[in-house]
Amino acid sequence: SLGTGTSLTAGLYGFDLDPSNVEKARARLRAVAAELGLSGEVTVEAGDALAPAGWIGEEGPSVSGALGAMKARTGDFARGIDLVVGNPPYVDAKRLSEVEKINLRAWFPDVAGGAADLCLYFLHHFVGHLAPGGRLAFIVPNKLLIANFAKQFRQRLVEDRLLHELMFVSHLAVFSKTAVYPVVMVLGNEPAPKLTIHRPETVEELRENKGQTRDVPHDLYSVTAPKCIFPMPSQAVEAALLEKLCSQARVRIRDVLDIRWTISFHATGLRDRYVFEEKPDSPYAMPFVGGARFSGNAEVQRYTATWAGTWIDYDEDRARKDKNPLPARSLFSGGVIPICQNALRLRAAWTKQGWAFKDTFLLGRPIVARGEPASRPSGRFGPPGGLFASLADASDKDSERALSEHPRAIVALLNSDLAHFFYAHVFYASHINGGYLHYLAPYVAEIPLGTWDVTLAERADALVRKLELAPEDDGLDLAVQELVATVFGLSASEASAVANFAGRG
Repeated sequence: SLGTGTSLTAGLYGFDLDPSNVEKARARLRAVAAELGLSGEVTVEAGDALAPAGWIGEEGPSVSGALGAMKARTGDFARGIDLVVGNPPYVDAKRLSEVEKINLRAWFPDVAGGAADLCLYFLHHFVGHLAPGGRLAFIVPNKLLIANFAKQFRQRLVEDRLLHELMFVSHLAVFSKTAVYPVVMVLGNEPAPKLTIHRPETVEELRENKGQTRDVPHDLYSVTAPKCIFPMPSQAVEAALLEKLCSQARVRIRDVLDIRWTISFHATGLRDRYVFEEKPDSPYAMPFVGGARFSGNAEVQRYTATWAGTWIDYDEDRARKDKNPLPARSLFSGGVIPICQNALRLRAAWTKQGWAFKDTFLLGRPIVARGEPASRPSGRFGPPGGLFASLADASDKDSERALSEHPRAIVALLNSDLAHFFYAHVFYASHINGGYLHYLAPYVAEIPLGTWDVTLAERADALVRKLELAPEDDGLDLAVQELVATVFGLSASEASAVANFAGRG
C-alpha cells in the first residue's frame, strides 16, 4: 500500500517469519533509502504472513501491527495492497509439519485438493489482498506450472485471466549455488486483455530487460487436462506449429493407451528382500526390468526393450503385509509399452515378454477401440460444432481403432521427433538436471495422436518391427519421422522445424 505518508518509505511494508531476517532487512533498507535520498523508515515486522488476523500461534509472533491491519483491511490497507513483491519460501508439502498442514488447510480450504507446496499458499493469499488494479510479482519454482497440487489455481488464473505476465528464467543461473528452477509470475485481481510471456536467453538480457517477448491467448493453457502453462518457442514457425498442435488435438495418447505406474519399494532395505540376481526359489518369480541396483532405465531404448537378468519375487500377499503393495501381476501380461520416466527425449518400446518393470518406467496398455466417439471439447481450442464436428469425431474414431489394432504405431508416435517437440515445450517445467525431461503418466497422456488410418498404422507397425531388430538404423528412424509428419499434415517448413529441434538439422 502506498499509504498517506509524505515519503515513499511511508507506504512500504515488509514481513518475515524470522526476526533475524527482519533486522537484516531493516538495515539493508535504511542503507538503500540513504543512497536514494529518501527519508523515513520502512516498516518491517516479524509475523506469519499467511495466518489470519488476530491469530496467535503457540510459538513465534502473533498477527498484529501492520500485518494485522493488512489482514483486517484497516488504515493504510483499507483498499488493499497496490503492489506485492516477493520470493516466497520453496517448501515441499512433504517437508511441512502436520501442524502446519492442518493450519494451512483450515486457513485456505480452496487452495488445493491435497497437500500443496508452501509457495502456492502465498500466491493465493496475497492475490486476495490486492487493491483494485493491484499487482503481485513473485519468483516461484516452475513446478507450479505443471504440478497437480496447483492445477485448480492455474485453472483460475487462466479462466479469470488473472495471469498478466510470466518470465521464464529456469534455464538461467538466477540463484548461484542453488538448484532451483524459477519463473516470475505477475498476477492481478482484474482480467488481463493479454498474457505477456518473457524469455531472456542470458543473465545479461534478464538484467537489461531484453529477450523474447510474446503475447499469447489465455485459453491456450486450457487445452491440457493438467492445465499446464508453458513458454512459446522463439521461432515463428515453431510457435505457430505448437499452437496448431494444441488447438487441433482432439484425441490424445490417453484415448489409446492406459498408462500406469509400476513397481516401487518405499522402505529402506525392502528391495533386497524381493530382488535377486538369480531366479529365486519362489512360484512368484518374474524377470524384473530395471531391477538391478543403480541400473537406471537403460534396458528400454527407442523401439527396443531388453532384460538384464534381474529377478523379482512377485509375492503380492507378502508385499502387502510389508505395507508395500505391488501392482496387480496382470499389469505386465500381454502386450505392453514401457516408457522411460527420465530421458533426454521420450523412449518407448513394445514387448509381450511378461516382464515386471521398476518405477523408472511407466507402462502403457493399449485400450480397445471404443464403438462411439468420446465427447470433445468445444471453443477456440476444440472443434467447431455441426457437420464438421461429426466428421472430426468419425476421423478420431478411425485413428483410435487403427492404433488399437496396431499398437506398435503408438510406439512410433511416442518415439517421434514431433512427440518430443510437443512434450518438451508443453511440459517445459518437467526439465530436470542436465536437460533431461521427466515423463509422468498424466503428461505423456496429453501427447496428440494426429489423424491415422489403417494403412498408415500398418506402415508404422512394419517400420517399428524392423527397428526392433535394427534400432540404430537411421534410415528406418527417418521413415518413422516422415510418416508421423504425414499423420499430422505438417508442411515442409514445419517438418524442418521439428527436425531441427530434435537435432536432425
